[in-house]
Amino acid sequence: KNLSIDGRVWEWMKNYDFPGNVRELKNIIERAVIMERGVKITMELMPAVSSIKQSPILPDKENITLDELEKRYIKSVLEQVNQNKSAAARVLGIARKTLREKIAKYKL
Repeated sequence: KNLSIDGRVWEWMKNYDFPGNVRELKNIIERAVIMERGVKITMELMPAVSSIKQSPILPDKENITLDELEKRYIKSVLEQVNQNKSAAARVLGIARKTLREKIAKYKL
């Protein structure tokens, strides 16, 4: 998929805090590529791909199991990509089959 990036997006990326450092930048770019339906990544897409910062998976001082954390993260990614399992698997860095197994395991 050949995409260009709008100049306003470049400016936004230069000024965005990226509390998750390079990994967060990588995730935002990957999500934008997956979610973009046209040929150019625009500012309208940026709130959607960076929304994980606005809705934390792990609230402060909450002790949960690793399975529960994984379940929440997978659910969050699925919501961000409108339940598109192929896109979610790409964002998560796992095979689609593995994602299907985790969806069944966590009853998502």
